[in-house]
Amino acid sequence: MSVLLVPLIASMSQRIAQPVTQVRLTNVAVVRLRRAGKRFEVACYKNKVVSWRNGLEDDLDEVLQIPSVFQNVSKVRCQPIRSPLS
Repeated sequence: MSVLLVPLIASMSQRIAQPVTQVRLTNVAVVRLRRAGKRFEVACYKNKVVSWRNGLEDDLDEVLQIPSVFQNVSKVRCQPIRSPLS
């Protein structure tokens, strides 16, 4: 009976498709800042945040996982960018 289940399970697992364009945020430290009643969040690497705060890391691009500012990192809602001219 188990011989019949093996081909069925193998064929089912081959049909599962994963989204290719979705970015997985692993090893994330969410850094939050509250200014003028608004909350801003950035996704950073946990170890790099500690190094940044201790003064060992000086390149901010190495600390940030994604160079975007979010309203909510877990829901991937980006903060709208306002031009300084408007």
